[in-house]
Amino acid sequence: MKIKKGAIIWPLKYEMRKALIVAGEVYRENGQELYITSGLEGDHSNGSLHPYGYAVDTRTYFWGEETAKRVAFDIKRRLPSPYDVVFESDHIHIEYDVEKGKKELEQMIMEKEFWKSKKFWMAIIGALVPAANAAFGFGLSTEAVVTVVGPIMSYVVGQGIADAGKNKG
Repeated sequence: MKIKKGAIIWPLKYEMRKALIVAGEVYRENGQELYITSGLEGDHSNGSLHPYGYAVDTRTYFWGEETAKRVAFDIKRRLPSPYDVVFESDHIHIEYDVEKGKKELEQMIMEKEFWKSKKFWMAIIGALVPAANAAFGFGLSTEAVVTVVGPIMSYVVGQGIADAGKNKG
């Protein structure tokens, strides 16, 4: 990746890292290195996300208009929906829509219905056993608490790893 002299990208938000990685891959597949021409600096339109670190512009002059449009489309296709990618006459604009990202995350959390998850309830039980032992004076030894909680936490961690592997591909 190259950066135009004077372009400020060091305070870009974390969400833009994924966009830059994807854009870099697409640029390489099309025979060019990703070249950032604008980050937080400069004059941008009202409502621009540039000053907040959620947008960059990338160079396209080395391609014809059709190739640049195809590259922009390919970047957009590879990024999830909170990202927006637009070919403008002399550059590709890439941004992360913070409000849309928040809404999608909230929706995803609500759709998950974690309270129906065995992992969730096992983790709650695993946390409650030592707390209840201390609060209500059940008199369980440390070994007894570990004997109860150990397999529960092993289940939660193991199932989490299995789920992560399942959701990866």
